[in-house]
Amino acid sequence: VIRSAVKGVYREVNALLAGTASPEIEEKYAAVKESLLLLNELREKRLAMRAKRGAPSIEAEESAFVLDENGVCTDVMPRTRGAGEELIEECMLLANEAAAKLGKSKNLPFVYRVHAEPPEEKVLRLTEALNR
Repeated sequence: VIRSAVKGVYREVNALLAGTASPEIEEKYAAVKESLLLLNELREKRLAMRAKRGAPSIEAEESAFVLDENGVCTDVMPRTRGAGEELIEECMLLANEAAAKLGKSKNLPFVYRVHAEPPEEKVLRLTEALNR
């Protein structure tokens, strides 16, 4: 059971992490602000570690659908990701890594996702596509 101290909204968390939050947002997140700032610091360090070891970072734009009052899509807008979204992604990765380590340490049957080395040709094609 998860008991949330604050019902967070990405837009607000992004403003808090950027230092541009209004006094109302600062007050709303007061109980968790220090934790969010520490998690954001951890996120930045883990991203830097991945970059240092040469892990790819592929930024793919997501879309947000604008619906009218009848639920009909009237527009598609680019959806931007901020530090708050990345922070949650990083926490999910950490949770998965922790679960895998625990499963291994307890000799539990566990499903692991293992990626084979890609053929060099595919890596070259991906590199070319990303550099366009």
